[in-house]
Parts: sequence; structure tokens; C-alpha cells
Amino acid sequence: MTMLSALARLGDLTSWQWGMFTTAQAGQAGVTHMELSRLDTAGLITRIKPRVYRLTGSPEPEFEDLRAAWLAADPRTPAYDRFTHLADGITVAGYAALRLHGDYYLPLPHFDFVSPRRLQTRNTAVRFRRRQLSDHEITVVEELPVMTLERAIADVLTLVGDRSIMREVIDQARERGPLDDTALRTHLDALTGYELGRDIDRELLAADLGIDHYSRAA
Repeated sequence: MTMLSALARLGDLTSWQWGMFTTAQAGQAGVTHMELSRLDTAGLITRIKPRVYRLTGSPEPEFEDLRAAWLAADPRTPAYDRFTHLADGITVAGYAALRLHGDYYLPLPHFDFVSPRRLQTRNTAVRFRRRQLSDHEITVVEELPVMTLERAIADVLTLVGDRSIMREVIDQARERGPLDDTALRTHLDALTGYELGRDIDRELLAADLGIDHYSRAA
């Protein structure tokens, strides 16, 4: 196959994936590892991470590393086939979900994903957790399936174990836009089996909510 033919096949695939593709997807499109090596040597594709490339010249998308990690988590399935049944797929969670929702207060120590099936990786920048989400716990942000804001806050609360940090996250979320306190309380109760009371307000995390109990739920 000529390099032009290989690029044409990859172009059909990457138009739905921010100019990116996995080596497994390339193989399914009939582009061999040898042909990928030639394209790489010629500077026609750019390696983003192991087994994930972007067509050179394609705009570098925001959250490129996160998108690459999401593609690599299910390397054979094209992005456009992952949105029919969101609850059955791989969802951006935890800190990464909050970042997609516009939270830059918390650091991003790794990319969190949840899936109803067990996934593993050697990449220390990626963490998988086995979780069965419902459709109403998932939304689409930046063309990625991601926990809703309220579900993501509840998820991080089970991980971070710091009232003051989470109070700031909630306050900033309210400043950016509406926050469904009822949904947040529901998710917290579902995650922890712990009754939070009737109202979630600015002092939610200043009260004694059993933060250690939440942390164990993660």
C-alpha cells in the first residue's frame, strides 16, 4: 500500500476521533505496522502515546492525552461506536471528569476511568475502576463520555478525603453554573449508604459527614 493510500484510510477513521487513531484501529483499516512506521519516519503521523497516533497537521485537540488514554482503553472500537450505550462503555471519572467540567482547582494526578468490566493498564498515568453507572450518571463533555458534574463531585469526595478541598470544589462549581444539590445528595447516599440530610449547601463539607466513611467507599 502506498503512503497516500494508507493516509486516506486513516483519514476516514480519524475524522471522528480528533485526528487520532490506535494501532489496532489502523490494522483493522488494513494499515500494517510497517506502513505506520514508514508514515512515522516521514513525519506524516505523530506518536501521542504507545499505540496511539495523530495525523500530522491535524489540530492538537484540547485534553489530547486524556482522549488518547480513552481511545487506548478500548483500542479496537472506534469512538463513534462508543456512544450508543454509554453505561456499557468506558467513562471519564474522578479528577479527570471534574477537569472536563471546568474545575482547575484540583490537580490531575492521573486519568480516571470507570467501566462495568475489569480493565488493566501498565500506564501509571491511568487508573481504571470497575463501576456500573446508569445512563443518568453519564453525560458528554468535549465529545467524551463523562460522569455528570454531581456524580463526579461525589466520586472525588470518596477519593480525596479532605472537607476543605471539596467545599472549594463545590463552591467553584456553583460559580460556574447550576449545581443540582438533590442529585449530588442522591449520588453521595448511593455511594456511601450514609444519610446526608435534606439540604446540601455551602456548609455541606464543614459539617461532620463522616469523610473517612466516604473514603472507604472508593
